[in-house]
Amino acid sequence: LPHRVVPYGNHPDEWSVVFDADRASTLLIFIHGGYWQALSAWESLMPAPACIDRGVSFAAVNYTLAPHATIGEIIDQVRRATATLIDGTGCAAVVVAGSSAGAHLAAHVAQHEPRINRTVLLSGVYQLAPLVHTYINDALGLTEEQAAAWSVDLTRRPAGEVIIVH
Repeated sequence: LPHRVVPYGNHPDEWSVVFDADRASTLLIFIHGGYWQALSAWESLMPAPACIDRGVSFAAVNYTLAPHATIGEIIDQVRRATATLIDGTGCAAVVVAGSSAGAHLAAHVAQHEPRINRTVLLSGVYQLAPLVHTYINDALGLTEEQAAAWSVDLTRRPAGEVIIVH
């Protein structure tokens, strides 16, 4: 399908792949998982054809992977990507979705971006403290303090509807 790559910063990893549907009123932004250390936006394009068929624009966000970025830096990247996509499409409705680590990132985005109408969180990792003493932390390098700071604040409700799938 025709698509475009939209940068949201100056780092080579700061871009999103966007599929524009004709006269779309809704934009679906997808954030990939991979424990913040694997995959990219290119592996997240499977929903694009179904979205376009239904008149929904689709975007997959790319971000710098650990150990080249901290989870805090990745959260910042994804928030900037989302704002850039919302500003650039003009869609009236915005849905942000993520899977696994991507659900963690989507939850952070939804808590800070009031223009998101719906958030879909798929099999998310929201609390990071349990990861500190596992092999997953080898690339992340999380301290107990960082794990607490970068976990999703479960008391802060996003402006839009939230759907949690597990």
